[in-house]
Amino acid sequence: MKSTVTGLLFVLAAAAQDVSNPNKFELAGIRLGMPFKEAMTALRTHNANLRLAPESASYPGLPSALTYGLNAVGQGEGFYFLVTMPPNETAISKVTWVSHFTGETIPTQDAVVAGLARKYGPISWDTGPGALMVGTRDVFWIDDEQGNRVKLQPQPRCLGQSMFYMNGLKQGSRNQWDPVNVRLPASAARLRIEQGFVNREDPVAQQCSPYTMIHARLFKASVMGVRVPNLIEYRVLVMGSGPLDRKTTQATHEYWLKTAKAASSLTSK
Repeated sequence: MKSTVTGLLFVLAAAAQDVSNPNKFELAGIRLGMPFKEAMTALRTHNANLRLAPESASYPGLPSALTYGLNAVGQGEGFYFLVTMPPNETAISKVTWVSHFTGETIPTQDAVVAGLARKYGPISWDTGPGALMVGTRDVFWIDDEQGNRVKLQPQPRCLGQSMFYMNGLKQGSRNQWDPVNVRLPASAARLRIEQGFVNREDPVAQQCSPYTMIHARLFKASVMGVRVPNLIEYRVLVMGSGPLDRKTTQATHEYWLKTAKAASSLTSK
């Protein structure tokens, strides 16, 4: 990704914004549950130069492929969306936003976290400024199913479930996150369709589903391979909702059972 001023302007603008209801999460004007067409209008308003690439799974017996994701990249930033599938109306169920900063656009971690806290309200959990020295700092804003802000440390196994999944590892690494590796693996998407909300890749999804969250991960900046204290090169934001994902994913699984799997069973007889 190339440098962009847009991401930094968002951070600075958020710091100056007085939000009356920080529990209403949104990223770049997009909210969870927003109809797909409305979300795409907001996305184009934010950045008209993003290149869009839908991701789908095809099954015999279905009238069309099931589009579960959309990748959008351009001008130093990228978005990855999970979208609801039939029989649900097509809407946004998860948003990942990656911003890349270089040169004069590189912000400090203090400015970024302060701006996000201004926008989303009290922080639920923060690994702290010192974590950036190791490589990444993670900050969370978490609401329970009733919309109340909660103070808790998210369990790592919950953050690995599809509804809150953020980054895969860098190629060849066992412990370093890749800031641009944010797409849900196709195999995981198919398991959600074929096995439901709780599946082989998401075995603890039910236990982790009462929460809706914003998760920010800040990646330390480096120059010529040397890390620069307190500055960040990438900011990754994930907005996900357990209650929304649980309801819509299970509905799609039941739809798949009644159509694609039923058609497959008839064909095999």
